[in-house]
Amino acid sequence: MNYFTLHGSMDGDMTSFMGASQYARDTLSGTTDAFKATLYVKDANHGQFNRAWGRNDMGSPFDFLLDERPILPPASQEAIALTYLTAFLQATVNDRPAYRALFMDARWGARWLPDGVYLNNYADSRTIWLADFDEDLDPATGTLPGVRISGRNLTVWKETTVDLKWAPLDTTSAILAWDDRAAKGSSYTLDLAPGGLALPGDAQLVFSAASAEIPTLPAGSPLKEDPAERSHRVLDWTLVLVDAAGHEARLPLSHDQALHPQIRSETRRLAVLDTTQRSEVVLRRFSFPLADFRAAIPGFDPAHLRSVRFDFDRSPRGAIVLDDVGLHGATAPRAAPWPTPGNGTRSKPQP
Repeated sequence: MNYFTLHGSMDGDMTSFMGASQYARDTLSGTTDAFKATLYVKDANHGQFNRAWGRNDMGSPFDFLLDERPILPPASQEAIALTYLTAFLQATVNDRPAYRALFMDARWGARWLPDGVYLNNYADSRTIWLADFDEDLDPATGTLPGVRISGRNLTVWKETTVDLKWAPLDTTSAILAWDDRAAKGSSYTLDLAPGGLALPGDAQLVFSAASAEIPTLPAGSPLKEDPAERSHRVLDWTLVLVDAAGHEARLPLSHDQALHPQIRSETRRLAVLDTTQRSEVVLRRFSFPLADFRAAIPGFDPAHLRSVRFDFDRSPRGAIVLDDVGLHGATAPRAAPWPTPGNGTRSKPQP
């Protein structure tokens, strides 16, 4: 069964992204070509995804308490709902898998969507999970048999549940932090089983990530941190793939998109009336075609992958929530590759 949930950051009623918890609980068995997806829209509420409720569906005196000024215009939210719900029906009812691209990355829908900030998360049954972090609480083990995980010079490395504004996210994730004031050369590596993993040519490295916005210095450090600085970090790092012959291919995270801070929202006119957090972890899917790594270095063979490594070398400090590291397309031999929308190229259209 396919699943899709849509949420706005300025929702003053269901302020926490509870649909993401259902997404986390949904398991794709692989026996059916199904997918699940989330969409988080900055400055959207929930009442304007239809034409009946409006900007405030509670009426007086509650309309005075809610700050409606930042909320997207009705026409914008209706366009978002029209685009995504139509795509969901096309992908699921009419069996047109090309529409799945919109759920992987909103930039595919730039022609139809209003300008804005969209966070997509996505998974489907055509993905082999190297580590979804739900199999145990041992940070050194992966999900795929034989996968071993190691960290180097990380100031934080653990697997734990993540809290939303109201409740847990209902999944275990890896929490990673690095700080070059404490140690340089921080990295996180997933080693595959001996012999590597045979992959089709259209496979992609995928994972979900969000800014953690936690202290990056180790406990007891004499150095001081500015808590306000955490909420302004735009993070980048290097993805390194190593093939069976030892060739290393590198791409920056920003080859897809840099990781931005958590989205903040105040839904009440008076902050004292807003009893929830101003932000929460919203995971976003990152995707990197293995063909792009092959183009980055002569001789690299992505069809025989040995390890995946994150080198935290492009931002001096940061902290992230990491989940669902996998290889999309790795189960593709039983079905033809899904068609690419637009002009058929691999490059993503810009927002």
